[in-house]
Amino acid sequence: NTPSGITTPNLGISVNSNQVVLPLNQIMIHGTTYTVTVIGVRSLDGDTLAAGKTSGQFVADTLGPVITNITYDGVTTQQEFNIVFDETLGATSAANVSYYKLFKGAAATQPEPLDSVSLRADSESVKIKATQAISDTQNYTIVASGVEDLYHNLSDGTVAQKTFTGRDVTPPALTVSVFSNPANEFDLSITVLSNEDLNGQPSAVVTQSGGTAQTVLLSAGPNSKLFLGGAHLDKNFPGIATVKVSAKDNAGNTGTTTVSFSTAFINAMIRAEIRSSDNRFSVVFPEGALTQNSLISLVAMPLTKVTTAAAKVVGIRPSVMANLANPKTLSINSSISSGWASSELSPVDMGYALNIPSGRLAKKVEVTLDAGMKELPVGVGLFQMVDDKWAFVSRQMKDASIVAATDQPGVFALLKDGQAPRVNLLTKLPANAPLRTGRPIIEWSLEETGAGLDVESARVVMNGQEQPVNVDSSSGKAQFQPVTALMSGEYEVSLKVLDRAGNLTVTSAIRFAVKPALVVHEISQFPNPASRRAALRFATNRADLDPSQIDITIYDMSGDRVVSGHTLQVISRNEGIRAIHDVIWDLRSDDGKAVANGLYLAKITLRDPDNFEQKIKVT
Repeated sequence: NTPSGITTPNLGISVNSNQVVLPLNQIMIHGTTYTVTVIGVRSLDGDTLAAGKTSGQFVADTLGPVITNITYDGVTTQQEFNIVFDETLGATSAANVSYYKLFKGAAATQPEPLDSVSLRADSESVKIKATQAISDTQNYTIVASGVEDLYHNLSDGTVAQKTFTGRDVTPPALTVSVFSNPANEFDLSITVLSNEDLNGQPSAVVTQSGGTAQTVLLSAGPNSKLFLGGAHLDKNFPGIATVKVSAKDNAGNTGTTTVSFSTAFINAMIRAEIRSSDNRFSVVFPEGALTQNSLISLVAMPLTKVTTAAAKVVGIRPSVMANLANPKTLSINSSISSGWASSELSPVDMGYALNIPSGRLAKKVEVTLDAGMKELPVGVGLFQMVDDKWAFVSRQMKDASIVAATDQPGVFALLKDGQAPRVNLLTKLPANAPLRTGRPIIEWSLEETGAGLDVESARVVMNGQEQPVNVDSSSGKAQFQPVTALMSGEYEVSLKVLDRAGNLTVTSAIRFAVKPALVVHEISQFPNPASRRAALRFATNRADLDPSQIDITIYDMSGDRVVSGHTLQVISRNEGIRAIHDVIWDLRSDDGKAVANGLYLAKITLRDPDNFEQKIKVT
């Protein structure tokens, strides 16, 4: 009966047990208070309503949910935010991501993609996860259309929308590295690189195994995201040490990073071993390896490849130094600041800094890196940074580890050499003419700036057979000349060479023909003395020498001709780099009579295949 004019028609009233559904003659107005009065209703037993219980009030809810706020509580990534509504939501529609649209900026017409939406525990808010990060410098508008409340009222997108500015909700990412001072093994330098500006100075808590924690406030470095500090190590607490760094960004998010490293106070007179905190890298000091007792540290550190404009030489540095134009200005440890390396090289894994006081290493130590595999991939090897440059150490595997010896401290790491040696042919070979020498010289230029050339691996493959080749690493050239003069014929030559990381280059085959000047090589006669027949054998360097170009005449010791060439048969064949010619004599003269016992001379006359008028005579 209130507000005025609203009534319940008699038709359409339905009763179900103790519930009555009343139709109204007007549409209810949202937020309006209504009073219902019941007159003349009795129970099945005929009882009327008790006095004072004949009326009641309610507030009409005829609108869908409306967004009241954007919050970030419970949010853990930059992609997330919370939408708060003005009432309890229906669970099914509230979690339907298609009912929400996120627009970036005031002029946006296309919504940003959303990954998911979930109803929060209060049932009046949802957590939205966008595909892209929500920028803390950008305005956004979130629109909710079709989200139901408990009375099945649907949210209206023209009303249920909210414009907000993104907020930084992720803690700063801190990259922490520690360095030993080569001049004083007890001094520890701490370097922290943040991915964003910080609100105040980071703090570092340094704890040695069994020792008392030291808290260090780090100072600003050469840019707004780099901080430096130092601590003093105690030789009485060797083992695993930790550095825990904490810092807040300008939004109040706290980031924390902890790094561990190993220390050992080593007696120079006994064999000792130090292992990294992750047990992947170890160093064995034989007796007498150090000139005096020393504090040794072993620090794992992430590495980053730094490229420079159009340069073949780049840097592989501790990640904390990656973006510094001149890392040496830090004055932390100049031997590992720039990490000059060929552009062919890239870090595969963590680096391990072996820190030994300057001048105290007297002999080689054994280093072992657990590679986590039985066989290294092609191109991967152990490298060491010494004097600010990376150099190849080894690919030698023992079980699943690389084992090597070194006489210098420095940073060790698995690096990948991404390029095989580059080879270019220097020798200009005639295109349509044969070579006139049996020992041609062929040269290639070699370029390898990563792991370096494996000189011993270089081979020339000539007509399918490997032959040695001379490699001069200083000049970057490979030179091949056959050890024995080649026989005439067609040849195919390629060069194959490895770098020290196992990358193989095999050049395309070059093809050429050889036609050297005719040369007669070995001459032999057997058996000697001969009783029933004699064989004469000689070799030449020309496979194209036809038997018709060979003339053999046999004389007795008086100089009289016994046998002329036309009665002697010549059998020719090729063996390797020689053409073999066999002549069989049945010990009879041209008239068919057996010759007398005695000495005989054979005169061999060969016509040059390239010049029929030119002859070679051998007796």
